Amino acid sequence: MFSVRNEAAATLTLVLKAQTIAAQSDKRQRQFDKSIDDWKRKVTDLQAELEQSQRESRDHAAEVYKQRSQMDDNNDLMESLKRENKNLAGTK
Repeated sequence: MFSVRNEAAATLTLVLKAQTIAAQSDKRQRQFDKSIDDWKRKVTDLQAELEQSQRESRDHAAEVYKQRSQMDDNNDLMESLKRENKNLAGTK
C-alpha cells in the first residue's frame, strides 16, 4: 500500500509538472499570437500608407503634366507674340 501511495504521489507530481509546462506553453503561444497580430497590424498600416503615397504621387504627376502643358502653351503664345511684335515693328 505504501508503494501505491508513493507511485500515486509520483504520478501526481508528474501531472502537476505537465500542467505547469502546458500553462507555460499556452502563455508563450498567446504572446506569440499577440506578436503576430501586432506585426499584421503594422503591415496593414504600412500597406495603407503605401497606397495613399502612390495615389498622391499619381495626383502630383498629373498636376506636373498639366503645368508643363500650360507652360508649353504659354511659351508658344509668347513666341507668337514676339514674332507679331517684330513684324509690326518692322512695318513702321
